[in-house]
Amino acid sequence: MLRAIAGRKEPWPGLDRWTMWFGPRLGKLRLHVIEPRDVLGRPATIAKRRRWFGPLLIGPINLYLHLLGARVRLLPGTEWRGRERMLHHVLYGIELKTSPWGWLILPRWPGAVLADYARSTIDPAPARLRGLEAASRALWNLHRVELLRADGVCERLSHGDATLRNVMFDPGTGEARWFDFDTAHDPGAAPAWRHGDDLRALVYSAVESFSGVPVAQVLRTVQDTYIDPGPWEQLRDWLARGILHRSPLHFAQACPSSERRRELEALLLQGDWPCGLIAEGTDRGPAGS
Repeated sequence: MLRAIAGRKEPWPGLDRWTMWFGPRLGKLRLHVIEPRDVLGRPATIAKRRRWFGPLLIGPINLYLHLLGARVRLLPGTEWRGRERMLHHVLYGIELKTSPWGWLILPRWPGAVLADYARSTIDPAPARLRGLEAASRALWNLHRVELLRADGVCERLSHGDATLRNVMFDPGTGEARWFDFDTAHDPGAAPAWRHGDDLRALVYSAVESFSGVPVAQVLRTVQDTYIDPGPWEQLRDWLARGILHRSPLHFAQACPSSERRRELEALLLQGDWPCGLIAEGTDRGPAGS
């Protein structure tokens, strides 16, 4: 679905409109049922399981993702529950249980889903941006975790769907926790690619959710706390080749306005700004200039 123009891949006419129409609708598909579970004298939990039609859609969705070249897949039930158990143990020291009816019992973290908190007007923008700082730092820490694969190879962890819909932020403690590990990157993909894809989802969803905050301020907030330069270079490489945040999957994850998306991408292409410094209005050429 891409054509080469002057050494750069560009979408066929009309493809952008289709992508921006179909992607957000794909993002509204909900494959899980979630219920609160309260037991007197025990920590609050939630119960989660696939909707009845979920298993029927996993195969077609993964085929579609494969045809897109997305290098991610939606995990089938047993594999999904196993990944949730492993990552909750590694990241949070929690042993998850499964009910006899197939419900996965998960902790009910304090706070709010960051995407919802970002859109709220109860707290001022600086307070809400502290949630983005915490989420960016938590994602950077997640990417530093090494896991032993079944083939005996150690690999750096990635989330697979690192949007603001999948991270909880507690304003009282300033802590952010990533959750919802039912989407996984291709294990054969290099860590820089997988971490870059997570960073893409984080940045674009932040620009969408913090719609009343200047794009440069949103980007600076992430850059100040996600301090590994490799994934940032990966984003700029994809953007230079015209393939950054362009597929229906990407627009299912985040669909900021065209104006804010163009502003974000102009900032990303400005040059080799150092970690922690994105100068608004600075006249910088593209990398290599």
